Amino acid sequence: MDFYTKLARRPKLFLSVTGMHLHTFQELLPQFEQAFLKLDAERKLKTVRTAEVRQRAAGAGRAFNNNLANRSLMLLVYYRLYLTQEFMTFLFKASNKSVICRNIQQMRPIIESVLPTPERALKRIFSLPVAEHEGRKKRIGSIEEFREAYPELTFIIDGVEQPKHKPALLTS
Repeated sequence: MDFYTKLARRPKLFLSVTGMHLHTFQELLPQFEQAFLKLDAERKLKTVRTAEVRQRAAGAGRAFNNNLANRSLMLLVYYRLYLTQEFMTFLFKASNKSVICRNIQQMRPIIESVLPTPERALKRIFSLPVAEHEGRKKRIGSIEEFREAYPELTFIIDGVEQPKHKPALLTS
């Protein structure tokens, strides 16, 4: 039984290992497959290094040991838990860590083409204040001005009460 099948039986464990709900992963799997087929077709076209005639057809060779769900899961587990590739060989039944490394390198652009990456999210997040600042005429100088500028924001301050003095030690 493969690792994906084992984790799919335990949705809470799937969430903690990948950082993604099982149903979300299953919804994204067809998108991963489409992105994989597109990038794999491009990769196969680029493998010819010389103008010589191929001895084999494009795509010939050994098949993957893990299916696309397991290879996608491999990258998500690697990102979430940052396990060593040596240890991941046991989870995904790979012959050695170079197989894990190649799978991670191959799956990274596929997953990133479907999911928002931190770089894209950071660009979007950091571009918002710049646009906001350019649209604003003056700086916010008080809490009231801040509330007027951002009425949709609410603040929740979470604090723990601290004792005002040290509790006395009990002696017998």
